[in-house]
Amino acid sequence: MTLIKSISGIRGTIGGPVGQGLTPLDVVKYAAAYGTWVKTQAIESKLIVIGRDARLSGDMVSRLVAATLQGLGLDVCDLGLSTTPTVEMAVPAKQAAGGIILTASHNPKQWNALKLLNAHGEFISEADGQQVLASAESEDFEFAPVTKLGQYTTDEGFLEEHIKAILALSLQERGRLADDTLVATVMSNLGLKRAMADAGITVLETGVGDRYVLEKMNEGGFSLGGEQSGHIIFNDYATTGDGVLTGLHLVAEMARTGKSLQELASCMTVFPQVLLNVRGVDRHGLDDQGVQDAIAAATEALGDAGRVLLRPSGTEPVVRVMVEAASQEDAQRVAEELAAVVRDRLAIDAAA
Repeated sequence: MTLIKSISGIRGTIGGPVGQGLTPLDVVKYAAAYGTWVKTQAIESKLIVIGRDARLSGDMVSRLVAATLQGLGLDVCDLGLSTTPTVEMAVPAKQAAGGIILTASHNPKQWNALKLLNAHGEFISEADGQQVLASAESEDFEFAPVTKLGQYTTDEGFLEEHIKAILALSLQERGRLADDTLVATVMSNLGLKRAMADAGITVLETGVGDRYVLEKMNEGGFSLGGEQSGHIIFNDYATTGDGVLTGLHLVAEMARTGKSLQELASCMTVFPQVLLNVRGVDRHGLDDQGVQDAIAAATEALGDAGRVLLRPSGTEPVVRVMVEAASQEDAQRVAEELAAVVRDRLAIDAAA
């Protein structure tokens, strides 16, 4: 078993005695030390962005980190499976206080690591790293009471939105974006729509599901479309989302322009997004007048700086409440207010 402590984070092999490997207790301790350090920074935000690679321990480590940060009263936005640059870009894009990348890079599968970022999406400095290590050594943590626990949200489409924007602009520049149109779903980020509008590209929206995207593409003869969840379709080459094909096109664009992925991704600014799943309600009752009034009020309050979408899930017995706003705090607040209305108006009587 191995545990390596450094100023940029902690790396080790999964399992073994506490303190000799990256055990669950070690993950919690160093996540708590980082969260404690974040709370000492002069930053208004209390949001931490996390993302992980695909190694076997990733899901476990991610859940431990998220729960620990929530226990400190910090909000967590989980990007799910992500690259290191994606998490780095997401931190400033979401106006977060910091981020943690869960990856051991080139190390074998038994390894994992917590790589720590500051509010700029950069690895923390040596001085800050020393503070985190000292906090972990002393274990002087103060956790939040139950009424002040942090919120947990996911945004697994962060990377895909940037990819769609990069590829749409590339195809347009080379005259290969049919009718200067991108097909996307209603879940696509407002930042994507604004970036496309600035470039003179029309965004046609469909329901959620790659089959709806493909139907719309076939109807209009469009060449590019995709979902926020990552199914990007190149109609000239395939009839379904293809990750390998998408990756090849993305690398080709980097080679053609000589730009890094981070430089290419600067073509759009992602609006903070909160997605809440409301359970125990009638998912087919969204036409309820009280719910509609709440949606109208939230939409008016956000104005051009955000949007609201409530829809029944097609895969789970839940109502999905999605809010985008100029800040993560506003998005979280409005989403929670709408979710409360949905619970109140559409609750299913368990005894019925």
